[in-house]
Amino acid sequence: MKKLLLGLFLIPAFLFCGCADNQPTDTEKIADKINENTTLELKFLEDVSGKDLSAFVPEYDIFGAFVYFNSDYKDGDEHYVRYLISAYPDYADGGSVVTRIDCTDPNVTFFNGCTVENCGALFLYLSGEGFEIINSGDSPSSVTNATNGKISVSHDSKSKIITFSYEVSNRDGIDF
Repeated sequence: MKKLLLGLFLIPAFLFCGCADNQPTDTEKIADKINENTTLELKFLEDVSGKDLSAFVPEYDIFGAFVYFNSDYKDGDEHYVRYLISAYPDYADGGSVVTRIDCTDPNVTFFNGCTVENCGALFLYLSGEGFEIINSGDSPSSVTNATNGKISVSHDSKSKIITFSYEVSNRDGIDF
C-alpha cells in the first residue's frame, strides 16, 4: 500500500516538474510582448543562429558581437533599425541572439502597434510587470527608461529613438 501511495504521489510530481521547463521565463515573456505584432525584421531576443543575415547591412563587428542595420538601410538614412547580435544569456554561453535593438523608424511597429512616436502603452504595460520607470520629464533629452533585471527599454521622445536591450552577463570574466 505504501508503494502504491508513493507511486501516486510521484507521478504528479514528475508531471509538474517536467512542465516547469516549458514555461517561459519572465525575460522571454517580456520579449514576446515587445515582439507582439511587430514589423521588426529581427525580434528582441530572437536566436538568429543559422539564419541568413546577408540582406542586412553590417555596421561593424565588435569583439563578441555583430551589429547590423535593417535590410533596406542606406548609409546616412535618418530612420533605421540597428540590431546587436551577441551571446545569450552569458558571453560564455555563445550563440547569436538579438540582445539590443535601436529603432528610429516611425513605420516600425512593436508591442501590438506602438511606434517610436507613440509608445506610452508599452511603458504602462512594463510598469505593471514590475519595471522601474524613470522619466526625465522636461529635461533636454526627455528620456523614459524602464528597467527590470537584465532587460531595459528606453525612449527618447525628442530624438525619436527607442532601445530594447538585454544585459548579457559575464560570469567567467571574459576580457573584451
